[in-house]
Parts: sequence; C-alpha cells; structure tokens
Amino acid sequence: MKLIKESLEQTFTRGSDDKLSNIGIGKKAAILKWLTEFNIEKYELNDDLSINIIKHDVWIDMINIGSLPKYIQFDKIYGSFRMMNAKLTTLRGFPTYVKGTLNCESNLLKTLEFITPVIGKDFYCGYNQLVDLKIRPTLIGGSMFVTGNSLLTTQYTDMIERKRGYPIVNTRDED
Repeated sequence: MKLIKESLEQTFTRGSDDKLSNIGIGKKAAILKWLTEFNIEKYELNDDLSINIIKHDVWIDMINIGSLPKYIQFDKIYGSFRMMNAKLTTLRGFPTYVKGTLNCESNLLKTLEFITPVIGKDFYCGYNQLVDLKIRPTLIGGSMFVTGNSLLTTQYTDMIERKRGYPIVNTRDED
C-alpha cells in the first residue's frame, strides 16, 4: 500500500498545472503527443492551451488529415505555416498570426472561414474549391494567390484586390 501511495504522489506532483497530463491523459497530453507526432518543435503552450511556434516553420503536407484535431489551436507562428495536400475541409485551428508565408493550397476548402487574420508575407490558397473571398485575411504583407479555384473569376479577384490594397493573383484562364 505504501508503494502505491508513493507512486501516486510522484505522478501527481505538487504544483503541477495539469495533473492529467502527468499520467499521459487529458487535453494537454494530447496536444503534446500531436506536436511530437508531427515533429513540431520550439513551441510554447499558452494558458488557454493554444500553441505558439517560436522561430520554426510548421509544414504538414501530403497527408489525409481533413482538419486539425479539435484540441489543436495555433496562436502565433513566428515562421511560416503550411498545410498543403492535406485534404483540408476547414481551417479551424489555424493560427491568429503568421510572421512568414501561409500556404493552404491543394486542399478541399470551399471557404476561408477561420483563416489567419494577419499574415506577414504571402498567402497561398490556390487549387481548392473556393467559391468566393468574402472571408479572407485582414492584413497580408505580400500577395494573395488564388490560382486554380475554378469558381473564382479574374474580374471578381480584381475587384477584391482594389478594395483590400494587397495584390490578389489569379492566373486562371477565362473561357
């Protein structure tokens, strides 16, 4: 009985902010496992368990992920963020800020709902199934590339470009 009590006391260390993660279960443990699984390093967890990536890029490509798990919420990325060819249908969990380039090309996106509001460099969202750009980033430091979204017309993207002040590149050939 004494050994069990000592073992539990070691597992549930005093002052620990997440006792469940100490035994490998709970939201924090799931986040840490997911970050390790995708080789994401140099991160910090905020009090709300959102994730900041410090001086590192996040590249999650060529996998059939569909969406980020509900327990994953990126906050600030101090590098670039790329999820290409991941069969994404939603951008839920995407960061609130990306210092570098954000690339979510070649997915199954129909809308940019949950898109990162502030992108320091270029934004690539081509080769999806976007039908309009009513929802889009507030600030882009470079250009926005929408090529390959067959329902977006050059006339539509030209109008958006004039309103937003950043270039929107759509090289789709008009029929």
